[in-house]
Amino acid sequence: MRSLQLPGSGGELPLRGQLRKSRGPANTTTRLSLVLPVHEEAERLGRLLDRLASYLSRQPWKAEVIVVDDASRDDTVDIVAARQGRIKQLTVLRHGSRRGKGAAARSGVLVARGDSIVVSGVGLTCPFSNLNALLDRIELGADVCVVSRRVPGASTPYDEPLLARLTDTAFRTLANLVVPVKVQDLQGGFKGFRRLVAQKIAMRARIDGPTFDVEWLKLGETFGFEVVEIPARMGDYTSGESELRGASRELLRDLLQIRRNLGTDEYEQPRGQGSTLFDTSFVRLDREALVQEAG
Repeated sequence: MRSLQLPGSGGELPLRGQLRKSRGPANTTTRLSLVLPVHEEAERLGRLLDRLASYLSRQPWKAEVIVVDDASRDDTVDIVAARQGRIKQLTVLRHGSRRGKGAAARSGVLVARGDSIVVSGVGLTCPFSNLNALLDRIELGADVCVVSRRVPGASTPYDEPLLARLTDTAFRTLANLVVPVKVQDLQGGFKGFRRLVAQKIAMRARIDGPTFDVEWLKLGETFGFEVVEIPARMGDYTSGESELRGASRELLRDLLQIRRNLGTDEYEQPRGQGSTLFDTSFVRLDREALVQEAG
């Protein structure tokens, strides 16, 4: 599979402090790019896309949804294709071999065209209605915005499983011991970025596994971007399953790697587009337009 090219990049992204902050919607047609990295999660993905279609149908602005299939062997593509009539801008990227959730998130971010980019797992832990406040906050000037269950004013689901709470607390404690970040909720569900900020971070990120979001948030702080949390509004939403269970060794390994990288110049230079998007292709969903960006 050939590598994709980052649309509209025109070269290196600006360095620290050179990314102009937006104080309102940019002059583009798409307000939101929602990136969903997945690996063999077809059943959960289908439920999530159904809720997402309902939410987007009520919004006055345009959004694109980018599902990044990290070499799944299930019917992920069929699940997405069945919903293409309900979500207008729906795209599937596919890795030719499994590279990890962090790598899948990078691929999605680097082809996104929305003014704001939101990354989320399919084991969603908060309702889509939280996206409105997130997008508003970014358009008011925040570079990175996290929907948080751990800040004043947040509500939590009445039935949040005890194991999910314990897993989340244990991971947050471990992460802050190894790679301290100011964000209090590392697994809240939605992490939003201004597009150029997300792409700068993605081109420098190195972690391929599920701890990639800790790396991205830490890089946001390190590069001097404004990182904020807004309270999650949960209502009677049923919390999703934690995506971290059973991966403790991988989590610790990745956290230690982030810490080592921060002590070197590893994050100063971006990876080339070829190495970031290698073995990645658009998947046809019976629409000609989906393959045009591959050039």
